[in-house]
Amino acid sequence: MSFDGSVTTVHCLGEHKQRDYLLEKVFPAIKVKWPRKDRHQIIFVQQDNAKPNVPPSEPAILAAGTEGGWNIRLFCQTPNSPDLNALDLGVFNSMQCIQHHNHIPRKDIKALIDSVESAFQQLKPHTVNDIVVTLQACMLCILQNEGGLYKLPHFGKAKLRTKKRLPVSLNCSRELYEAAIALFEYYSEETSLLSRSNG
Repeated sequence: MSFDGSVTTVHCLGEHKQRDYLLEKVFPAIKVKWPRKDRHQIIFVQQDNAKPNVPPSEPAILAAGTEGGWNIRLFCQTPNSPDLNALDLGVFNSMQCIQHHNHIPRKDIKALIDSVESAFQQLKPHTVNDIVVTLQACMLCILQNEGGLYKLPHFGKAKLRTKKRLPVSLNCSRELYEAAIALFEYYSEETSLLSRSNG
């Protein structure tokens, strides 16, 4: 999608162009804008986990990050659970079902874009509501299991909807909230100690 809201095709940058951009634009801009007194501190530059990205351990990146007494480090963001993204959790699957059901041809990019837009227009509001409630249930399960594996409970959204008892939002108990905050603070402190010992 472009800045004016219209759908466009996007060309991906390869690893070499991304590396050049980091070395010629991003790192120099950080060095110009960052407070000089803090340049010895670790500065993390985060990139997503897409395949063409630059390896953080690449010698040119390491050299540019430490040149002049700086400590700029490139790293990849941690993978995110698709269960915490409403699009991955259900919207894309629902749209794909609509496309298969309607036998929409996808011969070229334009036909594919048209088919996606058509499927999006056909999404029912209650489907999106169900996905949002499921997303909240996933969040609660993740908190209850301290980020570990969990089985998502099924609570009969269709039946609850027909009885007009489907909640708009799920509640998180005060105890669960406080336990999650404590766990987050513990891991934040551990990460901070680790980065200080490696710095």
